[in-house]
Amino acid sequence: MYQDEAEVFLKSTEGTGDYTFEVTLRITAYFRGDNLIDENTLAFHCDPIGSNYNSSFLQVTFDDWSKVVAIRDFLADCFSEEVIRRQAMTVDIEDGISSITPWNQSPNEKEGLEEMTIQVEDDRIEFMRSGTVLPYIFTYEESNDGGKDNRNAEKLLNFFDKIISLHPDFDPDIEGSENPGFEPLFDQHRVQSLLNEVVSSESDLFCDYQKAVREFEDEEYGDTIRDLGRAAEKLIEILSVEIYDEEDLSSNMAGRLNKLDKTEEGLPSLIGKTISPLWWLRNQISHANEYEITEEEALYALLCFQMASEKLIGGFLNKRQQ
Repeated sequence: MYQDEAEVFLKSTEGTGDYTFEVTLRITAYFRGDNLIDENTLAFHCDPIGSNYNSSFLQVTFDDWSKVVAIRDFLADCFSEEVIRRQAMTVDIEDGISSITPWNQSPNEKEGLEEMTIQVEDDRIEFMRSGTVLPYIFTYEESNDGGKDNRNAEKLLNFFDKIISLHPDFDPDIEGSENPGFEPLFDQHRVQSLLNEVVSSESDLFCDYQKAVREFEDEEYGDTIRDLGRAAEKLIEILSVEIYDEEDLSSNMAGRLNKLDKTEEGLPSLIGKTISPLWWLRNQISHANEYEITEEEALYALLCFQMASEKLIGGFLNKRQQ
């Protein structure tokens, strides 16, 4: 018999002089639906630090549980770093509601949410966009003059492992990559996290990439290539501006790819060669012909963009900054 729900309670306490600040977060996972709540739902109840707000709440429903797997992997990647830089991932949701309750006032609610953005920076984990008092917690349970522990980070990962394994669709007898909704190669959330290191989530580059992913999921493969092509142009522009003087910059994408191929070695050359097949597909549908993009070609283009992002942001730019 399957379990219907699971819950974790987290508390962060920080002692500063004569004062102690505390924030608590309770996360409940609902595997099966009923008259009150849909299946595949996470609910976050937070009592924030400060005197302005009594509580904050977020409830999100996913179309399938694979989104929870992606969140778990994102958090694990963040927590594995010695110093956590600001990283964020945006997850599409089927439905959602958020609310903030000031002291002695009614809740301020927002319904019909279509996505949630998780952000991790230093010790703070936010389960909605930055700059709000929506649900958050810190990686530590206690912070004082003796230092900070890492218990909440461990509890969070253990909780996500638990709710993944408890879900009715999970089969412990098969490899994790074969469980429903888990893609072993294509990882849109990893790409979004990388892009957030160089651009905002409101930028054209980020939005074009998100749109391309949604179109791929909707089986609109030609549109996937068009929007991915625009994102690729911006990615190559970032690389070209980094390595060439302004007077040496080509004014178009084809010229920039050709220059990278002819004059560069190492990662810049590899990044250009990785984007080239995507750009070839984009050119095919830009001309007046009957070429139709297949699912395999669209997925290949997404993987090309993912690899180029890894090599540019995770490799080349990080090395330049060291």
